[in-house]
Amino acid sequence: GYDDEARGYRDEPPAPPEPTGVPLPNPADPALWPQREAIKAALQYPGLAGPLFDSLPGECYTHPAYAGIADALTAAGGCAAGKSGANWVSEVSEGLADDGLRRLVGILAVETLRASEEALPRYVSGVLARLQEVWVSGQIADLKSKVQRMSPAQDPEGYSALFGDLVALEEYRRGLLEQAVGATPDIA
Repeated sequence: GYDDEARGYRDEPPAPPEPTGVPLPNPADPALWPQREAIKAALQYPGLAGPLFDSLPGECYTHPAYAGIADALTAAGGCAAGKSGANWVSEVSEGLADDGLRRLVGILAVETLRASEEALPRYVSGVLARLQEVWVSGQIADLKSKVQRMSPAQDPEGYSALFGDLVALEEYRRGLLEQAVGATPDIA
């Protein structure tokens, strides 16, 4: 007779492997655009992204793939470390345990930034300002929520302090928007 196991036949086809990696972002998602462009700038032009990129809080990256790559950039010494080129990209990739993220680093390291060579410094600055502005907007929403729940009559000092923080953040956000406008497309 026939030995089905020896011939490679099975009762059921093998199950596809379970995805274990970090989900990859949709490159066309406009909400993730500042995160993607900031990571691209850090990989391709770390000297332009520099200490400003390095100083961005991890909360700026809402997608786990971009957050993971940002962490790997920091672990590799950050943009201000003076590294660049293929060795820089390799060092960042080596800091990632996920194959999908390593492939994404390779893609972002060569994906075109939407600016001419002459406009790159302003573009990168605008992208980083936009990324900060999105994060600051979230901070503002949190503060507004806290201020609305407070009673100025019950805690006048606490209310005044939070309201002062809110005004300062709003002013900072306006400055970031002014910096971003004109430097980057898709600013809304």
